[in-house]
Amino acid sequence: PQRKPNQYPPIRHWVGRDELLTELHNHLQQGYQVMVLRGQGGIGKTSLAVKLMAACGIDPLTSTPIANCSYDNALFFKVENGKGFDAISSAFLAAFGLGADRASTPAQTIDLILARLQEERWLIVIDNLESVMEIDRRRAESTDVGELLNRFANVAHKSQIVITSRTFPDDLNYRRGRSLNPSVVDRLIPGISKEASIQLLNDLGARENQDDLEWIAEKVNNVLILGWLAAYSRNQPGRLRNKPKIVTNEAEPIVREQWELQGAPAQDLLQRMCVLRIAMDVPALTRLRLLQADDKAMEFTPESEEVTEELLIGLGKSDLVQCLYDESLFENRYVLHPLMAETLQAIFAEDRQQLCDFAARLYGSFDRPAEYRSLEDLQFLLEEAHFHWESRSIENSERLVSIVINDLLPKLKMWCYWDLEELWLTRLLAIAIKVDNKRLIATYLVSLGYTARNRSDYDKAEDLYNKALDVWTQLDNRAEIAATWILLGDIARYRRDRDYDKAEDLYNKALDVYTQLDDRGGMATSWCVLGLISHKRDRDYDKAEDLYNKALDVWTRLDNREGMANSLISLGENEFMRGDLSAAEIWLKKALSATEDLQMTWDIAMIDWRLAQLYRARDNEEKAQHYYAISHALYTKLRAKGHLEIIEQEWL
Repeated sequence: PQRKPNQYPPIRHWVGRDELLTELHNHLQQGYQVMVLRGQGGIGKTSLAVKLMAACGIDPLTSTPIANCSYDNALFFKVENGKGFDAISSAFLAAFGLGADRASTPAQTIDLILARLQEERWLIVIDNLESVMEIDRRRAESTDVGELLNRFANVAHKSQIVITSRTFPDDLNYRRGRSLNPSVVDRLIPGISKEASIQLLNDLGARENQDDLEWIAEKVNNVLILGWLAAYSRNQPGRLRNKPKIVTNEAEPIVREQWELQGAPAQDLLQRMCVLRIAMDVPALTRLRLLQADDKAMEFTPESEEVTEELLIGLGKSDLVQCLYDESLFENRYVLHPLMAETLQAIFAEDRQQLCDFAARLYGSFDRPAEYRSLEDLQFLLEEAHFHWESRSIENSERLVSIVINDLLPKLKMWCYWDLEELWLTRLLAIAIKVDNKRLIATYLVSLGYTARNRSDYDKAEDLYNKALDVWTQLDNRAEIAATWILLGDIARYRRDRDYDKAEDLYNKALDVYTQLDDRGGMATSWCVLGLISHKRDRDYDKAEDLYNKALDVWTRLDNREGMANSLISLGENEFMRGDLSAAEIWLKKALSATEDLQMTWDIAMIDWRLAQLYRARDNEEKAQHYYAISHALYTKLRAKGHLEIIEQEWL
């Protein structure tokens, strides 16, 4: 369980920032569309952003404007590691009240977001942007995130976006060159002043004399690190003077020193928490603490939970963990500050595989929802898969593959989260390559080809299919070779130039192989696609009908419902092209019912489009518009850019 993305994080320390806050508020009043708060981890960027929202008239408890506020709405969103365009765009659409109605290609989603920012005046904070930036932290890892940032800066709108990041994202610049857009202001956030540092140390109970406080304040101005230093010296006056190496704005010396001061149980808990990406409650952290390296059963008791809570309270007093109160559940959750987590991960780099293994086992112990209905429902499953992957342990790969194949991919495909689908297919492919499992390598290449094809990226799909074909050829797997020929034939047929001759040649090659193998299902598939050639290129509707009926008979005998649905679609398409609208309507309605039962979203979109054309041909504009709207919405959800362009042009 984690804090809701639009809920403000608590401000732990606030001193010496009022003047800077006023300057930042003035920047917004000057009309900048984007303001970047840039600086070192722990310097106080998030606190400034939260205070800035309050200064602009946004209620911190509800994230809504108060009286006389110049903004119509507000959104605070913390970007998390591993969450790219899908998560960011979903947060925007949810804030806009669109919820699960996320639709479209990334470009269309960006258009939708910008349209709302043009219609209404929003104040938006995107916190922690560096977590989705490239390793050099100059650009977003995802081109879609980069495009969204670029549009924020370079398209006129009423709203204002505040971004916190350790470095400036060049995506905000003009696309040509690196010149800064005048609608963007870049503010390097400095540390607090010497006087403010001394005040903060005193406020936090550092027991140092005035000379030592001034000496510390001359060397350290990072708010977070000052908090760690104050906690270190709280019970022993003069302690910091004897440890000059830790009095620095670098986090590693004080983090290492503080960790070494803890007892073994607290050290172990901190070490295990450093890879976690989500705030956890006491029971969950108790499970994590009790996990054994040798997979022995955990001895979970009420007493062990009390021990965990005591450890967390002690670590909180040392500013080593952050406590976040969940108002909806009336309980505390604990997480490490990102700078603390990164520092500990660097210290324990050699132990990372085991730490990720512990985290994977923790997430694997959580109860699953009875039904996955949203990306949020998949959160723990995604985290478990992530840590199985990060552990780089072949022993864990079986569980990882099971999670991804059986749980994640079907939902990601159904909900059109193409970025996440491609990410996990790519990772499965890497595992297959590592163990040199050629059958799986070819299988995942084909699946990645499907993803590319669904995005109308036919060049990429063709390349992936050809790579898979090479592997199937090495394995001398004739059935899979034939199946891949059909996929390559589909690519030839889908492209704008409609190379039906190439497609027909590939389909016939596949049919020959399936016939030799006496593979009835493969033969039926070949008859269906060859029927498409007959009715689309040759206008030989009788021949096409015969092929489709032969395929339907085989699929019926095999009780293959998906194959039967595809044959029904083909029969309906054939009658529509023949001009027999009554027969076409009967077949298409049967196909629609079958595909809806099987949740074949892509085919449902195509059938609705054909029914829209059918009713327009009958001059029934009301029904035609009804089916067109459904088809357009589904193709938009599928991010099928090529198909959308076709139906939009034809509908004009």
